[in-house]
Amino acid sequence: MSENYMRDRTVRESYDFWIRVTSPPKETPHPLGHPADNRLFYAFVKACVQWAGGKDVRRKLDTSILRLHLYDDLHSKLTEEGYDKITSDIIIRFETLLDYEDAVFP
Repeated sequence: MSENYMRDRTVRESYDFWIRVTSPPKETPHPLGHPADNRLFYAFVKACVQWAGGKDVRRKLDTSILRLHLYDDLHSKLTEEGYDKITSDIIIRFETLLDYEDAVFP
């Protein structure tokens, strides 16, 4: 398993700010449900990329670490189906953004 990037202070703070703030405030969290939530998510991803050194980020940033944190923060607040859907959306977007960071321009 990769080194735990969530132990980095900047990464953890940006994750906490994103996952705990939902716009507008609502009972059921949806961390990608509003443009402001997306901006916070992108800031979290940028912090992860910075931690990884900006190269080969997909290999360095193990999504199982993010999944564990999402489980701790969201599982009890959502139905099983809702949790699975949101987590899947988050992981797909996270991986897509990491692929973008790893893309090589000719």
